[in-house]
Amino acid sequence: MALVDLSAFTSPTMGVPPALRNNRPKLDTVVKPSTQSQEMVRLGFIRNLCIHTGTHVDAPCHALTGRREIAQIELDRLVGEAVVLDLGAVAANTAVDREHLETAGRDVGAGDIIILYSHWSERRWEYDDYWTESPYLTVEAARWLVSRQPRAIVFDFFEEYDARFPDFDPIGFKVHREILGHDVLIVEHVVNLRALPRRGAQFVAAPLKLDGMDGSPVRAFVMIP
Repeated sequence: MALVDLSAFTSPTMGVPPALRNNRPKLDTVVKPSTQSQEMVRLGFIRNLCIHTGTHVDAPCHALTGRREIAQIELDRLVGEAVVLDLGAVAANTAVDREHLETAGRDVGAGDIIILYSHWSERRWEYDDYWTESPYLTVEAARWLVSRQPRAIVFDFFEEYDARFPDFDPIGFKVHREILGHDVLIVEHVVNLRALPRRGAQFVAAPLKLDGMDGSPVRAFVMIP
């Protein structure tokens, strides 16, 4: 069994969406020394980390009032057979539409975890234009995806067009509302998709059990027999 880690590093220098540029995470360590010996205990703290940076999962309440929070999501919704839709090296600012998906995803079925592989994160994750020049998903494409009845949809690009702007209005979260409104989960900002087979790998992502929250960072990976 081979394991492939799909998670991006969380660090103070990591990229964040334009709306969160003043909210970069801070990772601190406090060392508590013993008063009786040379021993110590090291305590790490994560500060100022927005849930929606790095590799993470969105719960339905992220974009819809009154919908389920992350602690209410069953773990098996983020475990299952992955089907990788290789879209090719999608160019910057390109709309990923229904035609892209119908060509790449003819065999997608109910219960699959759909991974959209645009090759964007492997090309641009370390750069600011990962966020501002990303391909994006159309609402029609989102409707096609949810009609397949997947457990979750996984993105290696910044799929919501309006989110690239620092002053976006929530009305622009059309793709999120379309997907989350059907109780399909969204996993964003995965990396290392090059090694994945089209089918046969088991996708796993475990969110933290955070009370009242609209998502969670995850360690996402696949197991390949």
